[in-house]
Amino acid sequence: VWQYTADAVTATELPLGLEVTNDGVYTAQGLGLNAAGVVVGRSHVYRDGNKDRLYFDAAYWTKDAQGAYQYNWIDVDTGKDVRSSIAYDINDSGIMIGSYNKYIEGYPRDKFYYYDTTDVNAEIITPNDFYNNISDLGSRGKSINNKGQVVGYIETTHDKEKPRPKAGFLYDIAKDEFTNLNDLLTCKSKGFVK
Repeated sequence: VWQYTADAVTATELPLGLEVTNDGVYTAQGLGLNAAGVVVGRSHVYRDGNKDRLYFDAAYWTKDAQGAYQYNWIDVDTGKDVRSSIAYDINDSGIMIGSYNKYIEGYPRDKFYYYDTTDVNAEIITPNDFYNNISDLGSRGKSINNKGQVVGYIETTHDKEKPRPKAGFLYDIAKDEFTNLNDLLTCKSKGFVK
């Protein structure tokens, strides 16, 4: 985490989600930051202390009373078939957004989720998408504002063996409303003037 002031630039290394015990290469990445200084991203971790398998999972870091960042793992809790997860952004209310990757109908797919970092009993929430259910359409939430509106992208076809086209989405957490951005665009949205 880089801190810029008029006098200096300081860097703080984020702690990993595991204790390093060998000469491997491990990574922690901070990808989003809110006004309270909470950082979101991902880190290498051994889930549930199982050192037989290394994962790259979503995490967030908060400062303790001494100002040191403390690691917080996000338990995606969608079964052992979750391959990885990541957090991209967090708003000033502490709502974090990201995606996890798991097998859905036999294919690895990303699914958008959100998570409340201020709730000690929080669980990740995977919202219903265009079909009022959690379909096999891959999706990623990329950014969230302070109104709880998330933008990202989602696949738009259910082809199994071909690359799927994607469209931007807007998801409103308060309304639990998932919208294809193409449906919101008009000629005026693009700056068209008669």
